[in-house]
Amino acid sequence: MSDVALTMHGDTLVVEAGDLPTARQTLAEYATRESFVWITNAESGSVWAAYDLAPEEIEGFARGLSEDEYDELMDAEFVRHCGDLYPITEFSRDAGITRGAGLPEWMQGWHAHLSESAFSGLLLRYHQLDPDDDGSPVDMSGGSGVTIARYILS
Repeated sequence: MSDVALTMHGDTLVVEAGDLPTARQTLAEYATRESFVWITNAESGSVWAAYDLAPEEIEGFARGLSEDEYDELMDAEFVRHCGDLYPITEFSRDAGITRGAGLPEWMQGWHAHLSESAFSGLLLRYHQLDPDDDGSPVDMSGGSGVTIARYILS
Protein backbone atom coordinates (compact mmCIF):
# COMPACT_ATOMS: atom_id res chain seq x y z
CA MET A 1 0.00 0.00 0.00
CA SER A 2 2.70 2.48 -0.89
CA ASP A 3 0.19 4.87 -2.48
CA VAL A 4 -1.81 5.26 0.75
CA ALA A 5 -1.31 7.90 3.44
CA LEU A 6 -3.00 7.53 6.82
CA THR A 7 -3.27 10.35 9.35
CA MET A 8 -5.25 10.77 12.53
CA HIS A 9 -7.01 14.04 13.31
CA GLY A 10 -8.65 13.68 16.71
CA ASP A 11 -10.69 10.47 16.48
CA THR A 12 -10.99 10.67 12.68
CA LEU A 13 -8.84 8.50 10.44
CA VAL A 14 -8.03 10.20 7.12
CA VAL A 15 -7.11 7.87 4.27
CA GLU A 16 -5.52 9.37 1.16
CA ALA A 17 -5.35 6.80 -1.62
CA GLY A 18 -4.95 6.85 -5.38
CA ASP A 19 -8.26 5.06 -5.97
CA LEU A 20 -11.40 4.10 -4.10
CA PRO A 21 -10.79 0.30 -3.98
CA THR A 22 -7.42 0.90 -2.30
CA ALA A 23 -9.04 3.30 0.16
CA ARG A 24 -11.77 0.76 0.96
CA GLN A 25 -9.21 -2.00 1.51
CA THR A 26 -7.26 0.25 3.86
CA LEU A 27 -10.40 1.23 5.75
CA ALA A 28 -11.37 -2.42 6.19
CA GLU A 29 -8.05 -2.92 7.97
CA TYR A 30 -8.80 -0.01 10.34
CA ALA A 31 -12.52 -0.64 10.84
CA THR A 32 -12.49 0.02 14.59
CA ARG A 33 -12.25 3.84 14.28
CA GLU A 34 -15.27 6.02 15.12
CA SER A 35 -15.22 8.02 11.88
CA PHE A 36 -13.36 8.01 8.59
CA VAL A 37 -12.58 10.45 5.84
CA TRP A 38 -11.65 8.92 2.51
CA ILE A 39 -9.60 11.17 0.27
CA THR A 40 -9.29 9.49 -3.09
CA ASN A 41 -8.89 10.05 -6.83
CA ALA A 42 -6.34 12.83 -6.29
CA GLU A 43 -5.33 14.32 -9.63
CA SER A 44 -2.89 17.07 -10.43
CA GLY A 45 -4.40 19.35 -13.00
CA SER A 46 -4.29 22.71 -14.62
CA VAL A 47 -6.29 25.86 -14.06
CA TRP A 48 -7.90 26.96 -17.31
CA ALA A 49 -9.28 30.31 -18.36
CA ALA A 50 -12.71 30.17 -19.99
CA TYR A 51 -11.28 31.22 -23.35
CA ASP A 52 -9.01 28.11 -23.29
CA LEU A 53 -12.02 25.78 -23.21
CA ALA A 54 -13.95 24.41 -26.16
CA PRO A 55 -17.13 26.39 -27.00
CA GLU A 56 -19.33 23.37 -26.21
CA GLU A 57 -17.80 23.20 -22.71
CA ILE A 58 -18.69 26.84 -22.04
CA GLU A 59 -22.21 26.36 -23.46
CA GLY A 60 -23.13 24.07 -20.56
CA PHE A 61 -22.41 26.85 -18.07
CA ALA A 62 -23.75 29.72 -20.22
CA ARG A 63 -27.34 28.60 -20.71
CA GLY A 64 -29.80 31.17 -19.40
CA LEU A 65 -27.19 33.73 -18.36
CA SER A 66 -27.64 37.45 -18.86
CA GLU A 67 -24.97 39.34 -20.80
CA ASP A 68 -23.31 40.52 -17.57
CA GLU A 69 -23.37 37.00 -16.12
CA TYR A 70 -21.88 35.65 -19.35
CA ASP A 71 -19.07 38.23 -19.14
CA GLU A 72 -18.36 37.06 -15.56
CA LEU A 73 -18.33 33.45 -16.76
CA MET A 74 -15.78 34.31 -19.45
CA ASP A 75 -13.54 35.83 -16.75
CA ALA A 76 -13.74 32.66 -14.62
CA GLU A 77 -11.14 29.96 -14.18
CA PHE A 78 -11.92 26.24 -14.38
CA VAL A 79 -10.45 22.94 -13.22
CA ARG A 80 -11.10 19.36 -14.30
CA HIS A 81 -11.48 16.32 -12.09
CA CYS A 82 -12.26 12.81 -13.33
CA GLY A 83 -13.39 14.27 -16.66
CA ASP A 84 -15.78 16.84 -15.17
CA LEU A 85 -15.28 20.60 -15.43
CA TYR A 86 -15.76 22.88 -12.40
CA PRO A 87 -15.58 26.69 -12.16
CA ILE A 88 -13.17 27.56 -9.35
CA THR A 89 -15.76 30.06 -8.10
CA GLU A 90 -17.90 27.08 -7.02
CA PHE A 91 -15.22 26.06 -4.52
CA SER A 92 -15.39 27.70 -1.10
CA ARG A 93 -12.05 29.32 -0.47
CA ASP A 94 -11.89 29.74 3.25
CA ALA A 95 -8.77 30.79 5.11
CA GLY A 96 -10.05 28.48 7.84
CA ILE A 97 -8.93 25.45 5.85
CA THR A 98 -5.28 26.39 6.10
CA ARG A 99 -5.55 28.05 9.49
CA GLY A 100 -7.73 25.43 11.16
CA ALA A 101 -10.55 27.83 12.10
CA GLY A 102 -14.12 26.62 11.79
CA LEU A 103 -13.57 23.63 9.50
CA PRO A 104 -12.66 20.04 10.28
CA GLU A 105 -9.06 19.43 11.21
CA TRP A 106 -8.62 16.91 8.39
CA MET A 107 -9.16 19.69 5.82
CA GLN A 108 -5.96 21.47 6.84
CA GLY A 109 -3.54 21.60 3.97
CA TRP A 110 -6.31 22.00 1.39
CA HIS A 111 -7.15 25.49 0.12
CA ALA A 112 -10.78 25.13 -0.98
CA HIS A 113 -13.63 22.66 -0.99
CA LEU A 114 -16.82 21.98 -2.93
CA SER A 115 -19.50 20.06 -1.05
CA GLU A 116 -21.59 17.83 -3.31
CA SER A 117 -23.63 16.34 -0.46
CA ALA A 118 -23.56 16.30 3.33
CA PHE A 119 -21.00 13.50 3.16
CA SER A 120 -18.88 14.07 0.04
CA GLY A 121 -17.27 16.64 -2.17
CA LEU A 122 -14.02 17.83 -3.68
CA LEU A 123 -10.91 19.34 -2.13
CA LEU A 124 -8.57 21.68 -3.99
CA ARG A 125 -4.93 22.41 -3.19
CA TYR A 126 -3.02 25.07 -5.12
CA HIS A 127 0.54 24.14 -6.07
CA GLN A 128 1.77 27.73 -5.83
CA LEU A 129 0.63 30.40 -3.37
CA ASP A 130 1.45 34.09 -3.35
CA PRO A 131 4.12 34.48 -0.63
CA ASP A 132 3.43 38.22 -0.29
CA ASP A 133 -0.13 37.86 0.87
CA ASP A 134 -2.36 35.75 3.06
CA GLY A 135 -1.84 32.56 1.10
CA SER A 136 -3.99 33.43 -1.90
CA PRO A 137 -3.18 31.54 -5.08
CA VAL A 138 -1.22 33.30 -7.78
CA ASP A 139 -2.80 33.65 -11.21
CA MET A 140 -2.37 30.22 -12.75
CA SER A 141 -4.61 30.36 -15.82
CA GLY A 142 -3.56 28.34 -18.81
CA GLY A 143 -1.71 25.49 -17.34
CA SER A 144 -0.18 25.46 -13.90
CA GLY A 145 -1.58 23.62 -11.18
CA VAL A 146 -3.78 22.32 -8.55
CA THR A 147 -4.46 18.98 -6.96
CA ILE A 148 -8.11 17.97 -6.70
CA ALA A 149 -9.33 15.00 -4.68
CA ARG A 150 -12.69 13.56 -3.70
CA TYR A 151 -13.56 13.27 -0.01
CA ILE A 152 -16.13 10.91 1.44
CA LEU A 153 -17.15 11.02 5.10
CA SER A 154 -18.33 7.89 6.84
